[in-house]
Amino acid sequence: MLPSQRRKQLAPGSVEVLRVTPNRPRHARSNHPLAAGVACLLTLPLGCEPSLEVPQPSDESGAEIRVHGAPVEGGIAAVARFEVPGGDPTALRVFTGSLSEYHERRIRERDLPESLTEREVPALTWSGFSDSEVAFVGPTQGLEGGQRYSVAALGSGLLLEVDVALEQPDFASRAWPPAGMGGGVAVFCPGKSVERRLVMLDGCPRWAIVTAGIGDSELLADECFSLAPIDSSEESCLAPLAVDDLWLPATLLTSDSGSAEPAIDCEADELSIGRGCLRSADSYVVVRKPLDELWALRLGADVYGPEAADSFVIRGLTSDRRYDYSLVAVDLAGKVARFQDTLRTTRPAAQVVLNEVLANPNGPEPAQEWIEVVNAGTRVAQLEGMVLQDGAGEATLPRAELAPGEYALLVTPEYDRAYPFDLSPSKEVRLIVLEQLGRSGISNAGEPLILRAADGKLLSSIPPLKQDRAGYSVARRTPELSDVLTSFQIHGAPGASPGGANYFDPED
Repeated sequence: MLPSQRRKQLAPGSVEVLRVTPNRPRHARSNHPLAAGVACLLTLPLGCEPSLEVPQPSDESGAEIRVHGAPVEGGIAAVARFEVPGGDPTALRVFTGSLSEYHERRIRERDLPESLTEREVPALTWSGFSDSEVAFVGPTQGLEGGQRYSVAALGSGLLLEVDVALEQPDFASRAWPPAGMGGGVAVFCPGKSVERRLVMLDGCPRWAIVTAGIGDSELLADECFSLAPIDSSEESCLAPLAVDDLWLPATLLTSDSGSAEPAIDCEADELSIGRGCLRSADSYVVVRKPLDELWALRLGADVYGPEAADSFVIRGLTSDRRYDYSLVAVDLAGKVARFQDTLRTTRPAAQVVLNEVLANPNGPEPAQEWIEVVNAGTRVAQLEGMVLQDGAGEATLPRAELAPGEYALLVTPEYDRAYPFDLSPSKEVRLIVLEQLGRSGISNAGEPLILRAADGKLLSSIPPLKQDRAGYSVARRTPELSDVLTSFQIHGAPGASPGGANYFDPED
């Protein structure tokens, strides 16, 4: 049994809305011996009560399983807590889908088969008032809209079936921790400010402090707020369902954040800052950071972030200008670090980048292979004399100009722009014809590609990356990113973007 916890009291001026659906198996079904009906307890600001039928429970004992969450139509909210009277919190489980008679029997026998454990939803369980026998179970991740879930208890069987509504309320956007992970501090960015206060966490007897901004700084105080336990503990907790009138996504707060990632090795043209790196160009700054940190950066008068990705680009800067910057970094353990210094953007210049390579076309090889270049700088680039190197040889680029932001394809004389089974560049995209791309084309197994200036200076490169899938290129996530391996990935469907911006599948 977890330590008892006093549930959060209703805020002044709030009302309780009790929705009981004893005869609607489409949305809820209960086999719990103490509950003839299912109740959905919603705490809302006064005047925000939804239009709901409120029948009375049919069970004279008054005991019922309650679902706590935001008001929605057609089911329950994706973030919910299930309250079970007379229950043992350590026995409570949540599963996707309905339960067969076989699975119910195995639950009653406390012997879960693999076919059931793989359907179990990660959740925390805890007890309610110390003077009453009430247990809670709260999923640590959001439930899927349109999906059915079953709440059960080991030794008892099925307690409740619920459907999650397709239409969900607007949850406050969570910036930290990343999806599927827990952290020592949670950061939400709903686009509005909140007042400093204490709130009770769910799943553990702990309080947390709500502060405006990122971490314990005031950066982005008008857009974001942070939620941090006020004491250290090894217990995991859940963020409350709501702060003020803001419903929160399911968020796990835990001190078990694992080992920290090592600091990033900065390139020669990068500044080291904290455990990451900054690189300034003529009109932008590239930030590289560990994935286990959230960064928010004030550059001059503007604030960028908060960013949880491993890199991001700050565009629209003025060339050859000094910028003061300050950084706030929050790691998974909840530690907040601050740094400040000065950087200077470079003078206006051309910057030719190897941006995408198709080594495994649907069409004949090497004829339909190509390498895309783009000018990411602010001056016109003269390509004549530049040298493309691969693992087998090199080729010198002919006379050609590339305007700022312009794309071009390096191809061989055999390349067919109109070939029907590969994506074709538009007529506006320049083709720069070389004698060959590699000795016998570009290797599908991956080989390094390097672009040098006529004087031998390294301009851009693409690391060796295997291209197994025909018609899919290796692409830089954005032209400004460095030549490191993490800047590249396989292009999203339909496979390539010859002469245009790259794009990627959101889940990759």
